[in-house]
Amino acid sequence: MALSLAGLRTRLLPIWLGVAGLLAAGVFVLGSMSSVLGRTIEGTSSLFGVGLFIVWLLLVALCLWRAAGTAALESEAEHQQ
Repeated sequence: MALSLAGLRTRLLPIWLGVAGLLAAGVFVLGSMSSVLGRTIEGTSSLFGVGLFIVWLLLVALCLWRAAGTAALESEAEHQQ
């Protein structure tokens, strides 16, 4: 959740990816609360959620990597001027 909020605030992540992270965090919080209360609602979809989280995390890494590359190119252009 914190990564999604930080990504949205700094504009390092696309808006759709930040919102998807916030929605996923909400679903995971609801699942955690229900398992603490004794009712597990996730069943066999737990692996599906973990798979989606891995895909989301890879997309975040790709966006941050591209942002770092863009910042490095801009910094290099400024030094050459």
